[in-house]
Amino acid sequence: MRALLKPLLSQYEYIFIDCAPALNLTNTAMISASTMVILPVAPDAYSQIGMNQTLAEIHQIEKDFNFSVEKKILFTKFDAREFTSMKYLGEIAEKHGDKQFSTSIRICADVKNAIAEKTDLFSIRQSAAKEDYDRLAQEVMGLSEKRSAKSVEGKAR
Repeated sequence: MRALLKPLLSQYEYIFIDCAPALNLTNTAMISASTMVILPVAPDAYSQIGMNQTLAEIHQIEKDFNFSVEKKILFTKFDAREFTSMKYLGEIAEKHGDKQFSTSIRICADVKNAIAEKTDLFSIRQSAAKEDYDRLAQEVMGLSEKRSAKSVEGKAR
């Protein structure tokens, strides 16, 4: 996978590869060719168990192939009004806060609707999920950190 992706690295700053939620040879190859792995985690016990298993598997892959990859957790299907969302977000933050994106993706029917309509989420005029994915993209690119630093710098003057 590294050899296949290498020619693209000079053309793109970011390459996202969406993989099925399974650990198999394809995903192992993708992990070994990546600089960052994003683990989407829903606010439920099974998703949290799957996240812990995946983190352990990635650790084993890193050990077996003698490399390191950044691991980031993306909290999805978040609803601040639900006790379980807040409970699991707190548990993940306590155990994996250093790996967690500050952005969470709120639960929103627009994602399912965009998939059903075979369109992109960004075609929808207003959408909570659209705002969240935009913030996530900015966080991945480090733009949110740059804006925060500029606002702190501006307030200090």
